[in-house]
Amino acid sequence: MPQRIEIPLVGGHYKRSQLKVDAQECVNLYPVIDKSGGRFASLHPVPGLKEWVDTGEVLQETRAMFKFSETLAYAFIGFTVYRLDQNGSYSKLAGSLVNDSGPLQIITNDTQIMILDLNDGNGYVIEDGALSQITAANFPTASSFPTASSLTYQDGYAIVSEKNTKRFYISTLDTASLAAYDASDFTRWDALEFEIVGNLTGTISAIISDHDELWAMGKEQVGFYYNSQNADFPFTKTQHPFQEVGLGGSPASIVKLDNSLFWIDVWNNVRKADGYTPIIISTPEISSLIEEYSQISDAFAFGHRYAGQAFYCITFPSADKTYCYDVSTGVWHLRSTGLNGGRWRANCYMKFGRKHLFGDYQHGKIYEFDPDIFTDAGQDMQALRVTRYTDAQRRRVFYHRLELHMKTGVGNNLAPGDDPQIMLQWSDDGGEHWSREKWADLGKIGETETRVIWRKLGRSRERIFRFKITDSVNRTLIALYADITVGYE
Repeated sequence: MPQRIEIPLVGGHYKRSQLKVDAQECVNLYPVIDKSGGRFASLHPVPGLKEWVDTGEVLQETRAMFKFSETLAYAFIGFTVYRLDQNGSYSKLAGSLVNDSGPLQIITNDTQIMILDLNDGNGYVIEDGALSQITAANFPTASSFPTASSLTYQDGYAIVSEKNTKRFYISTLDTASLAAYDASDFTRWDALEFEIVGNLTGTISAIISDHDELWAMGKEQVGFYYNSQNADFPFTKTQHPFQEVGLGGSPASIVKLDNSLFWIDVWNNVRKADGYTPIIISTPEISSLIEEYSQISDAFAFGHRYAGQAFYCITFPSADKTYCYDVSTGVWHLRSTGLNGGRWRANCYMKFGRKHLFGDYQHGKIYEFDPDIFTDAGQDMQALRVTRYTDAQRRRVFYHRLELHMKTGVGNNLAPGDDPQIMLQWSDDGGEHWSREKWADLGKIGETETRVIWRKLGRSRERIFRFKITDSVNRTLIALYADITVGYE
């Protein structure tokens, strides 16, 4: 007599090169844990993106966005800086950037905004409604060698690391008009206002402020500094020893999120700072996937929060992939725009006016998250889940019936979502080969009692299932059940 079993459905993206070990995939879905007595875990869809602002810039990436106040923000698109208000009205600032692509780092002292272009090392300041390039003779600029390689802010100072050296510089306090440690002038730099990170193996890759301390990150080590208010130079090395883990990727991969720091180390692991201790949060599968990429120096990341969960999202442009780590569950998933497995359209993030805003990596457009749509700016986004292995200690299992418990009756009035379906395939050899596609209805609008069932699925010694939804409808997956008979061999 057949028995009913529950097949583990909820999980992350852990696909390995050795598919026999693990072939799990999770694309545009992420686990949500319910501790209130409901379904303990389910897979929820990544919200879609709908247009908020279109500046008309074509083939110019939205490089960064920065919230200056509750009512004022800036978007950096190609060469141009745009001023934004909460209603989506925008205007161009005077001045322009030298370079039109690549990541930017941005800080503020509540009066000025400073921008560092990580591609060419040029620094800029926004003040009095205009953008100007920092031309101070003592600022490490692209006109001299080496150049500024990263930017951070602490205690009123703009702080930059200098490329291919062990030095970091600070902007000059204007003590004639400002109280000490109130704010410095980002346009003023002194040739003698620098510190050499002694005993650091190699050069500084990035400088970043966290919890009132500076992290001077080399490729293999991290040194720590605090503001001692010393008259000669305000930042002094702490007594904490160097950490023997550094930065393997670009400074653009470093993100402050959920009271911690996240970055890639030189061994292609993603790390999270637990106090001073850099712990590995990438799984061996994720680290293995990153190691296979021909280039990680162009990787960049941003953090965002949504529905009570925090996500570290890192994109590898050369590999055309975006991975996201859910801080609350510790689970990774992929985000992808389109149906071909490419990177996510989002290039940068800003929370502004109670909206979750994302910049387009190809055009001068800004989008907002919308939990009620399931496309990225009108482009399809598939939901894909490949389960863990199911077996009975290598005995044959006969699959009579499979039921996917999920949200149904999700049809909408926009084709192809008006009569939505879900696709099932299975593999009995670790994902090397897949069965033909079998489709099931998800229910038209209001058909909430629709059950998603497949029958007569053959036999196998080990099996994984693959589910895919391409219709622009809700795709919340809850549980997976099978009626089986276990053979004797």
